[in-house]
Amino acid sequence: KVINRLLTINDSHVAEIIIVDNASSDLTSVCIGDLCRAHPGIIKYVFERQRSASAARNAGARLAVGDILVFLDDDVFVQPDAISSAVDTFDQHPDCAVISAQIVPMYEADPPDWAVECQRSYNGWSLHYPGNIPHLPDAVQEYAWAIGAMLAITRKAFDDIGGYPDDIWMI
Repeated sequence: KVINRLLTINDSHVAEIIIVDNASSDLTSVCIGDLCRAHPGIIKYVFERQRSASAARNAGARLAVGDILVFLDDDVFVQPDAISSAVDTFDQHPDCAVISAQIVPMYEADPPDWAVECQRSYNGWSLHYPGNIPHLPDAVQEYAWAIGAMLAITRKAFDDIGGYPDDIWMI
């Protein structure tokens, strides 16, 4: 779903889409092959044998050519202006190296009480959600950590830190 969503967003900043197959054993490569042929030069595919989010993201970054890398989990619903907003934020704040998007969980059924409490008290799925933190004046905040479900980072910052540690399964 995230791939089709990115393809329908009319955003000149979406220059390439790199799909990292993190050691799947199903027909993922066949489906992705069809997408690559339908969108040559835009969609690229790489198979990563090491099963971890870190290894997958590093594999995608090695193939990417842009100055800004945007990492998306496969279940993220990308808003139409999300990529442009990230690029604009980097342009407006040259000292900014990483942007973590607002994550608003969407459930097919009522979530369990622990999930609701996590969202309310820890705000673990969203760094800025006005309903949770209404006293903040705008959507730009500084944190010592960031959620990786939709994370943008400058190529320079990514290279400077050496990417994600390959020995970490979850980021």
